[in-house]
Amino acid sequence: MHFDPTTICVRTFAGEAEVQQPAHGLSIVQRRVLVLLDRPRGLAQFAALHHIAPVRLERDLTHLAGLGLIALLSADEARALAGEPQVAAAD
Repeated sequence: MHFDPTTICVRTFAGEAEVQQPAHGLSIVQRRVLVLLDRPRGLAQFAALHHIAPVRLERDLTHLAGLGLIALLSADEARALAGEPQVAAAD
């Protein structure tokens, strides 16, 4: 699966619980990604900040999202959840 670089990664409540009490048998890298995702971040920003290869990161994020430990949101979805007004596209 290929993500848009602006995809926002957010740890869910289940992800918070997994950080505190491991229960899903995550790999070391998957656990590291989950722990490092301590606040919502854009995919490109997160990968650059933590020096993680985008291909590996996408695979791990897909797995974590499948387990419900993170949510992957478009920039518009993240703004809506944060209660920010939507920006209309210019014609």
